[in-house]
Amino acid sequence: MDPADVLQAEEAGIPSLIRPTLRILHAQHQSLTMLSLTLESIRQALGPDPFDSLPPSDAELADTVESTLDHLIKQLENVIHKSSDSVSERRIPAELWSKIKQLHKLSVRLYPELRSDPFVPSTLREVSQSLLEALEEEVPKPKFPREPLKNVLLACQQLRSVVCLADINRTIEQLRTMSDELEALHLILSAKQETEKHQGARVFRLWRVVKEALDRLKPAALLRSLELRPEVSRRATGLRVFAQPSDIDRAVMNILQNAVKYSYQLPSESSSNAWITIRLGESIDKEQVILEIESWGTPVTTQEIDEGLLFQPGYRGSHAGRGGQPGTGIGLYDARVTARRWGGDVTITSVPVEKPGRERNTTTVYLQLPVSKVRP
Repeated sequence: MDPADVLQAEEAGIPSLIRPTLRILHAQHQSLTMLSLTLESIRQALGPDPFDSLPPSDAELADTVESTLDHLIKQLENVIHKSSDSVSERRIPAELWSKIKQLHKLSVRLYPELRSDPFVPSTLREVSQSLLEALEEEVPKPKFPREPLKNVLLACQQLRSVVCLADINRTIEQLRTMSDELEALHLILSAKQETEKHQGARVFRLWRVVKEALDRLKPAALLRSLELRPEVSRRATGLRVFAQPSDIDRAVMNILQNAVKYSYQLPSESSSNAWITIRLGESIDKEQVILEIESWGTPVTTQEIDEGLLFQPGYRGSHAGRGGQPGTGIGLYDARVTARRWGGDVTITSVPVEKPGRERNTTTVYLQLPVSKVRP
């Protein structure tokens, strides 16, 4: 059943749909997590990752593949040249000789197409795999010059690994994002179910809700090699707000999930993890509690901030789909609507950061709620 249908049915007075839907969402979330972990293991087994565990864009993939494919073409030409004398050709089966020349021609034809749109990596994977299958059994035989043949095999293995790693990185990112969306929908439905059980708002410490959200997000952050860094004073942990706790929990989770989803990892050679900073404090007039969530990653344009595009329902940032990331575009919208319902607001700032090779921004989302002077 479509999630929108579930919400519509529940709002129409059919809450019985919520409980089975929650069970399905939980099971699917667990399955996606297991798939991500399995692919992580495969990625590690494939060896050094030139993309630093990030899903490469087509341009980045083409840059990496270009030199690898060029090297393979040169090694193939070397084998063909050194095996083209009459004696060698008589030793080599005609079918194998024909296949090698065909694959060489295909590799040469593919080279200028690396920057075409769309670029399909699977074709290169098939070329490298076909060469490996055709030549691996020939290494111990004296039909081809042995050293040039080994160089071809190494180049084939490198090309196959690069393309596989790119596909795996993209798939892992898609699985993680799908998992995040399932978790967000699970949270929305759970909040609706909770509202039915416990009607009415109350005074509570905002830090308690934030801490519980951080605890739930630790596994997702760990998968991305991200560190969650709270910077909260003892006084700030006691700041209270008046609202429906499940509403504020959902708003906080929406913001945190976006921070985790769109944060970039540090290069694999780095000695530390990337991080997300969480701060909690008061406005200057002490009338507002302010939660700041700062992350480093996907750029947000000035236009998107100034025109409020990020808070429109269904809108996704112009850079949000990098690497094929899916999403609904409802997280920030729902967070702002929720905050305003309780007299607060959600705003965002984004500052460009100079880093070679990738465009990144330091983005901070602010959740503000009125301070409650009443003790529970």
